[in-house]
Parts: sequence; C-alpha cells; structure tokens
Amino acid sequence: MNPAEFAARPASQTWEQVAFADAPQSFLWVWFKPQGVPQGLVLRLPDEAWQAGQWTMRRLLQPTGIDPQFVSMWQLFGATYDSMQGTSPLLDQPIPVPPPGTDPSIFVYVNVPQVNVTQANPMQYAAPAPTEGGATATETLERIDADWNSILESETEIKSLRKQIIDTSRRLKTLNRDLSTDERGVADSTDTRDWLEARRALRDANLRMSVCLKEVDMGDVSSAGQRSYFENIHQQFALPRIPFDNMQQAQVSFSYHRKMVGSLQTSMNNALLNARNNAERPAQKILSRLAAKMREAQTKKNVLGVVLD
Repeated sequence: MNPAEFAARPASQTWEQVAFADAPQSFLWVWFKPQGVPQGLVLRLPDEAWQAGQWTMRRLLQPTGIDPQFVSMWQLFGATYDSMQGTSPLLDQPIPVPPPGTDPSIFVYVNVPQVNVTQANPMQYAAPAPTEGGATATETLERIDADWNSILESETEIKSLRKQIIDTSRRLKTLNRDLSTDERGVADSTDTRDWLEARRALRDANLRMSVCLKEVDMGDVSSAGQRSYFENIHQQFALPRIPFDNMQQAQVSFSYHRKMVGSLQTSMNNALLNARNNAERPAQKILSRLAAKMREAQTKKNVLGVVLD
C-alpha cells in the first residue's frame, strides 16, 4: 500500500483483525486512521501472541499492507523511532514484550503526499468563504497560524532537550566502562552482577536518546524533513492571511505535524528521564558503593600496618 492508496483508504470504525500470511494462527489488531493519528495506524498484538515468538516492526507491518519505506516513524512504549524510509535496522530488531502496566499499542505514521499549494485569486475571498467542514478561509488560516506557533514553542523546548541529551549521553558513555583493578578487588558477586546490569542500562538509555537525536536532526520534524514545507506555507499564506487552494488539507497536515513535534518532545523528555533515573543514577550508586569499600579496605590496611609496626 503506497501513500496515495493509504490516503484513499477509509478510516476504521473499530479494531480490525488481520492475519499473518506466514502464520495464519496468529493475528494482529489494526485501527487505520484513528482520530488521534489521522495519517497513520495503531497496531496491537494479542497478549498471547507476545509469547508465541519474536516480533519485529517489519513483520508487524506485513499484514497491514503498509510498505516500511512509506513509514515516517513509529512509537512504542513512549519512544519514537525513525523508519529511515524503510532502511532502519530497528525495523528488524525484536520488539521487547511490553512491561506490566505499559500500553502495548504501536503507533505508525505514514508519509502522505504533500498538498500542492497554489495561491488562489484574492477576489474570490472578499468575504470569508466557507471551506469544507464549515470553517471559513480566515478560520482555517488562523488554525494554521496557531498550529505553527505551537510547533515553534515545542521546537524551542526540543532545542533545550537536545543539548541536555547530548550532555547526558557523554556522561553515560564515560560511566560505561570496565571496573578498575581496585574496584574489582573489593567487588563481590552482587556488585559484579549489578554493574553488568548497570552497563546494559547505560547502553540502552544511550541508544534510546540517539534515536531521538536522529529524529531531531534528520527526521520529518527537521529541516531535512518536512519542516521547510510548513514554514513556507505559514510565511507565504497563513501569516498574511492569504487564502490558497487545498487550505483544509494543509491545515490537517499542520495539525498532524504539530502532533508529531509534540510527540517527539515527549519522547525526548521520557528518554532523558529514563537515562538519568534508570541508568546514570544506578551506575553512580554502584560506583559510590565500591568507592566506599575501597576506602574501608584502605583504612583496614593502614590500621594493620600501624599494628605491625
């Protein structure tokens, strides 16, 4: 299914059950174009299917008919992943079983065709003309303007989050090291096991943050993506309130882009909090514990030296 075919497909009225061609006994729940994701779809595997084997995004997309090259990104467990036009290696990585209490829904965003924007004859709009859905041209332009201002606010926060993520990533990379000879000398089996787990958490947190950074720098929300298109529409038409063809469709695209930017902001926040709370702090705690053991061992050594003297 290409973007044009997807755009023509009617929205689901309820969850649709689709089967896997290579595993007819397994099925997937799909909701095309839900209200919150009008240019995408939501996937859900039944609980028992998670235990049946490893699943990848590429495999989950197969029964939906969506080619991965037309997917802009997907969201899972609060994280956002760039499809890289179907070339992302994450498409073929096993999806972990949802943690207890986590929403197992997978949100998939499809690259839809951009609208062709041509300036309309201003004389046609001497009075506010109604557009599809009852909104006037002025109201539609105001919505586009409001969406763009909201996008700019999110971008300001994203810029700050980007710097924080880069700084945190550097600290995590510094922490992710082998224990020193002295640290190994005082570490017991629990310390060693905890440190291995801490290093795994450091790697996972860094990967999650790097995905966010890639989306910021190269994804649809970046200048390399669709941002320039939206900026041009706003500057040429929405800001001076000049009506143009396909305004209603453009406003839907602006709204969708605003949600994508907001979703990226949320993903970056979550990735940053996860890195600090579930990776950096536990690792620092273990190293502090080992440092205390080394000080204790050194104190005992000094006391023993005094006694022997």
